[in-house]
Amino acid sequence: MSNCLLFVILAVAMTLGGEQNGQKDSAEKQSRQPFVARVTRPLKWEKGCLKVSIDRVNRSMAPLFLPFNGLYIEFAVSESSEDPAKDKSERWLTAFGASDILFDDVIRLAPGASRHDEYCVGPTVPVVSPEKETRREVPVRGRLRIEAFYYPAQQDWQISEAQREKMAQTPPAKWKNADKQNLKTFTLGLPIPCSKVGCAPECSGPPVVFEGESMFVPDVLGRDDDWISRGRMLNEELAKTSPQCPNQN
Repeated sequence: MSNCLLFVILAVAMTLGGEQNGQKDSAEKQSRQPFVARVTRPLKWEKGCLKVSIDRVNRSMAPLFLPFNGLYIEFAVSESSEDPAKDKSERWLTAFGASDILFDDVIRLAPGASRHDEYCVGPTVPVVSPEKETRREVPVRGRLRIEAFYYPAQQDWQISEAQREKMAQTPPAKWKNADKQNLKTFTLGLPIPCSKVGCAPECSGPPVVFEGESMFVPDVLGRDDDWISRGRMLNEELAKTSPQCPNQN
């Protein structure tokens, strides 16, 4: 056997060994995690609703504590700027979890126990541009991100009255970033299926939002015909340069 061939065989063996060790390390790291969230069945559109089935599992030897508002379901969007010098950037919109009601309660999850929840994610999420005075619907498609939060100890979730007052003055979308002691996060990502067979490849990508558009919680402009009409016109202009994707129904 030539030296060259021997070198190739050794290189391949080392590469395969490295990949296997990397997969093993990743599996061992996940097995050591005290808390995991997992989707228990494939995502599926049904009657205009993306069904998301989630288990949150305590894999530790001690109880864990789940915040009442402790789970967010988000999807990736591509932010477009009117400045041609700026490239599109990606950010996340909340499809489930944003609320204007503040709960300081928790759910105790015993060692080895799991909590199962079924969620219905709507086909669109409203975004508002205060500058353009528009409210429009953005389709839920592309990539989903699930963020599940937990406290590892009882004293970590006992929020003081002063902190609750501070959180009450904070926009709900930022509550998960509030100064809560030792709040841990488990993040899970997965693709959103198209609602119909034969979708264009572009329909699996993130939808477009414009610079300055964001969610308003509560949706106080959901009944404002003028803002909605301007948002509908903006969507019609956007549709002229976008792929024709099926409605999620």
